[in-house]
Amino acid sequence: MTEQQPPVYIQDDEITLKDLILKIQEFWRLLWANKWYIIAFALILASLSALRTYLTPSRFPAKLTFMVNEDEGSNMGGIANVLGQFGFSSGGKSEYNLDRILELSRSRRIIYPVLLDSITVNDSKDLIANHLIRIYDFHDRWEDSKDPKLPDYIFTTGDETKLDNTARIALNSLYLQIVGNEKKSNDPLMSNGYGEETAILNLNVTALNADLAIGMVTRIYDVLSAYYIEKTVEPQQEAVNALKLKADSLKNSLSAAEARLARFDDTHRNLYLSSDVVQRDQYQRQVTLLTIMYGEVIKNLETANFALQSQMPFFQTIDEPQFPILPSPKSLVKAILIGGLLGGFLSCGFFISRKIYRDAMAT
Repeated sequence: MTEQQPPVYIQDDEITLKDLILKIQEFWRLLWANKWYIIAFALILASLSALRTYLTPSRFPAKLTFMVNEDEGSNMGGIANVLGQFGFSSGGKSEYNLDRILELSRSRRIIYPVLLDSITVNDSKDLIANHLIRIYDFHDRWEDSKDPKLPDYIFTTGDETKLDNTARIALNSLYLQIVGNEKKSNDPLMSNGYGEETAILNLNVTALNADLAIGMVTRIYDVLSAYYIEKTVEPQQEAVNALKLKADSLKNSLSAAEARLARFDDTHRNLYLSSDVVQRDQYQRQVTLLTIMYGEVIKNLETANFALQSQMPFFQTIDEPQFPILPSPKSLVKAILIGGLLGGFLSCGFFISRKIYRDAMAT
């Protein structure tokens, strides 16, 4: 006969509304009993937050707004045929991609030449890269670098083709400071955008120095506009250059043919032989043919030049940053509120966590 097992009671862990209310009241009495500690800790963090905000260096925002014309022109007359003869396309009418322009402004192709350009900051003219190194203490940041030359590195040339490996490491570090580093989540110096309805673009640089902020945003705009225009009309420009070479070659050939005809006429004033007449007709036909060819090339050159001008994008500055630039306002009230709320939350969490731990260990 099997022995009967005692009944197993399963503890009901379900928390009732009454238990929840009682627990909340218990926590409230605990916090109220320690209210002065909570207030003191909140005041300490609020003071530290306000002090940190006060001691943070001022930052100067420089904003430049501009727009790009959208009237690119269409294929008119024989423009497409002229460009097609040289293997190029006139491109037709297309809309400017504002997102592409903004993304291009953040690329190394634009930022690197800006860093290697010179501006005057605090009456000292130097490369923008060197100004950034000094103002943002990059030598201290590079102390732990594997490259022994990097902690004391200063750029000595603005020619990118002459940069060594150390210079390129430094240049990339400065580039990430400007556009932002996703891995380190740093605060970038540069931002950009455009209005959905107005299509007005803006470039913004916020730096610790007003001269540096204005100089950088102006150089970024200059390099961006020059590069974008150059690449947009590159096919048309190559077609114009090819036509110019062809026109110069035909002009030289025509001049030589005219000179041969003139010399023949000078030496054969009285034409008695049929062979002389045939030779003169040959010279004349060469001059006539080259004249027609030269005229056609000149006409095509003018057409291609017109296509180049009609499709060239036009960057127009609306507002440029000007001195004096007011620094970004520091909100001490906001810093105090954030510090106080954080201090109160942490101190309340400490007392509640300590009580939960003690109750669990006493059970």
